[in-house]
Amino acid sequence: MPIKSFLARRRARRGDLRHKAKTHIASRVVIKKPVSWQRRLLWGGLIAVVAVLAGAGLFVAGQYTAGYDSLSTGRRMATLEQANSGLRTQNEELSTTLKTTTTQLHIEQGARQSMASQIVKLEDERSRLNRDLALFDNLFPSSDSDGQPSIRGFRIEPASAAGNPGSWRYRILIMRPGKARDSFVGDAQLQVRYRLDGHDIVARTPETGNISEHLEFQRYQRVEGHFQAPAGAKLLGATARVMDNGRLVAESIYRP
Repeated sequence: MPIKSFLARRRARRGDLRHKAKTHIASRVVIKKPVSWQRRLLWGGLIAVVAVLAGAGLFVAGQYTAGYDSLSTGRRMATLEQANSGLRTQNEELSTTLKTTTTQLHIEQGARQSMASQIVKLEDERSRLNRDLALFDNLFPSSDSDGQPSIRGFRIEPASAAGNPGSWRYRILIMRPGKARDSFVGDAQLQVRYRLDGHDIVARTPETGNISEHLEFQRYQRVEGHFQAPAGAKLLGATARVMDNGRLVAESIYRP
């Protein structure tokens, strides 16, 4: 039975080959002890720390090599930031003090202007009272009076309150002596004279001093107003007249 013996030998060889392969594979397997996750985490953390320190050391070494001191610069920056904060605080305090001082200054300036305005008004009122006093002192019957009005006060002065150079203010007080029963009706005229470019001239318009106003009173009447001198002109004087239907009744001349 040669075929059976051949198959038997073949199966025996296959078995030997399988046994040798298993033995060879088993001889190369190494059994290692398992490592816990806590130890792996610890080693990983240590490696990360070492890497960070090494990187920081290399970074600082590179800065020193390039001539840049990060530590000194950081200290200087901290010092400068502190000084800047102090300066800002001082600036805010000075700004508050400046605002307070400016407000007080504006209040004082307003009070001063108000006082100056009140002084001007009081001076005007005093002048008016003085004129009224002179008027009533002269309001007595006169034996030779014909009841015609006369000019008892005529003044021209700079209108400093207006703040306009060359502006003038005039005041004319016209009164009738005695106790007149009827009213006087007429006109008050003002004629101002100037010197301009070496020539004497007279005002031609009401704005420059050629003024006429209507009068109607029993005892007295005040005539007041302003006029503007021409540019470069010098005031020489003025004449105030009281006219009754074109007839001269009273006249007064002002000379500076």
